[in-house]
Amino acid sequence: MLMVFITLLSFLDHVVEQQFLTFSARQILISTATAEQLINELQSFIPVVDSSMSRLNWSITECRKKLRLDLSLSL
Repeated sequence: MLMVFITLLSFLDHVVEQQFLTFSARQILISTATAEQLINELQSFIPVVDSSMSRLNWSITECRKKLRLDLSLSL
């Protein structure tokens, strides 16, 4: 299981390098060697303001909207 997590972290770092993910978004996932270190990291976490993330709408109303695909054919 540890190897899978390390592989995931490496993948995310690569995705940031390729600019598919912002560095501030990558910082949301925190990893440490011990539970005590993790608690300290979580308590001291300060989110970085990312202008691309601030444009997202996370409201429940928006999430529940079902997208409708128009498959009508006009000739």
